[in-house]
Amino acid sequence: DYKQQSKVILTNHLPIPIPVNEREFCEEMAADQAGFLSLAGGKTLSLFAARSRMETVADGVRTKSAELAERGVELLVQGEQGRTQIAHRFRTEPGTVLYGLKSYWEGFDAPGETLSYLFIEKPPYPHPDDPLVSARQRAIAERGGDPFLDNVLPMTAIQITQGFGRLIRSETDKGAAFVCDRRLHSPTQAQRVLLGSLPEPTLHEATDRDDAWTAAIEFV
Repeated sequence: DYKQQSKVILTNHLPIPIPVNEREFCEEMAADQAGFLSLAGGKTLSLFAARSRMETVADGVRTKSAELAERGVELLVQGEQGRTQIAHRFRTEPGTVLYGLKSYWEGFDAPGETLSYLFIEKPPYPHPDDPLVSARQRAIAERGGDPFLDNVLPMTAIQITQGFGRLIRSETDKGAAFVCDRRLHSPTQAQRVLLGSLPEPTLHEATDRDDAWTAAIEFV
């Protein structure tokens, strides 16, 4: 019962994650993560759409490693340990936090309280430099279609649904998912398609950081 067991929180307190804002976004997200994780005590999976942003945010969070350790929180980052070791630690140590890229959007399973909070950094739009992506978009445009609406958005909806699917892995799981990209706070075609692809969780449009954090922690 996704409506009872899961809540999606649309945040609006971080900068928009576009190239011109990337440094500011990463700094703000790192501070945001460190603050939230200290309150939540870990139990979090954060999914990123780009390795560079994942590593920059992780570096920022680790400037607070001592304070987080006092709360029993430790950050694991994809690629720094073996996948099996990371999975075992995350499932057995409630204070662990995992940062991951594409392989964790769709192939990671951690039922129970060790995964109570999920952060989606931004929708994982297909990279335009991928030759297969660009060829599909060109073919759609040549026959008069809209490459974004007909290809990019449906592909992203599948991926974001798989990412959200990491949160509830059993009939008794309960969890909250944050969408860090504030553009999904606005009623656009992208918002309708991406949020409409989810299995009907409760939605909460947060007014600010405190509202987002409170809604998630009280729900869980």
